[in-house]
Amino acid sequence: MLKDISGISFLQAMNEAGFGKGIYRSPKRGDLCCFIELHVEQGSVLEREGKSVGIVSHIVGQRRYTVQVTGESNHAGTTPMPFRIYCKCPSGQRSRFLVDECSAC
Repeated sequence: MLKDISGISFLQAMNEAGFGKGIYRSPKRGDLCCFIELHVEQGSVLEREGKSVGIVSHIVGQRRYTVQVTGESNHAGTTPMPFRIYCKCPSGQRSRFLVDECSAC
């Protein structure tokens, strides 16, 4: 079991912080005027450009979606091509459209 230097387990610390109980502190802080967060994700970009430090001016807000695409499993040799209902082609086209739209931003 994972414990900190005081012997408090990870689960105990989470419970004491309110996780899983719907009790959360506000993420807004009034005691900071700026924040520096160190990352190595851009290491290969910095290396290629011969730079040792990169300064970030913006961050990405992430959103995740669940998409369900429906087709029919009748794409065997007995089903004529015009009657086959594929889900891969439309979903692939949708993915390509989204990549193109996001690349244009």
